[in-house]
Amino acid sequence: MRRWLVIVASLAIVLALVKVVGFREVADTWRSVAPAAIAVSVLAYYASLAVRILAWRVLIGADSPPYRRLAGPLAIGFVLGHVAPAKSGEPVAALLAARASGLPLSRTLSVLAAERGLQLLTLLATFLPAAARTAGSVLAVRSALPAAAVALVLVLLGFLRAPALLAWLRPRLAALPRVGPGAARFADQLRALLLDRGRLVRLVPVGILFWTLQYVSLWAILRGGGAAVNLIEAATVAGAAILGGTLTLLPLGTQDGISALVLGGLGVPLARGFSLALFHTALSLGCGAALALIAPALAGRDTPATRREETD
Repeated sequence: MRRWLVIVASLAIVLALVKVVGFREVADTWRSVAPAAIAVSVLAYYASLAVRILAWRVLIGADSPPYRRLAGPLAIGFVLGHVAPAKSGEPVAALLAARASGLPLSRTLSVLAAERGLQLLTLLATFLPAAARTAGSVLAVRSALPAAAVALVLVLLGFLRAPALLAWLRPRLAALPRVGPGAARFADQLRALLLDRGRLVRLVPVGILFWTLQYVSLWAILRGGGAAVNLIEAATVAGAAILGGTLTLLPLGTQDGISALVLGGLGVPLARGFSLALFHTALSLGCGAALALIAPALAGRDTPATRREETD
């Protein structure tokens, strides 16, 4: 119930901001976005999802399901991650991936946790240099740089210390009623992933590529809508919005509002900046929802025997 209340609050923020900006202003801005820019944004979005699936396959290892079985769960996770507070809808992706692949839920949850940690690390690593380049003209970004640098150090320390913490937590998780065995397996599997430093290091460029494609997706919409920003500035806008939306627990509306503020510092009128950011959010959610709908047809009607043969 609390999660639904927060989702409703997020939607209320969106509607309130749209009302302040003006429904006609938003509609006119959306109509002004060049079709070619929309096509580039959509291609960049789907390419970033393919990169994310690659990261999952690398983390799962030899018994990873094929791309087509992970596309739907991760697309749904993306959509829910945008409408649920602090990305709390993403565990649904792990549940759906477990059902689609036949892997234990504890395994897919450990992959999700490791992958989200890597995504946060690479988000901060790409946001910081981009923000440093644009901070001179945007006061809000300049004031956020020290906090982002501290967060990056803490995430790096978290990767180093997490295996020891998980080993300490394991017996305590195992003692939990009903969920103890599953929680202990999750701790074991996540610890094994985090101890495989070579695999994690190889995935850092994959994470950087994921975020670069996300930045390109936003940049295309901004440029197609008449906002004179470059890719580095678009990376600053996207990074600030994603980090701010996660920290405030209200992704919808909050992210687009932060985008508008940063774009305002770059000379884009607030109303136009918010309208374009909202357009990109709506487009991304539409792409994710569309893939989630067609993913079952792409995956086909696999039988358990077929899945075992592909796994072997």
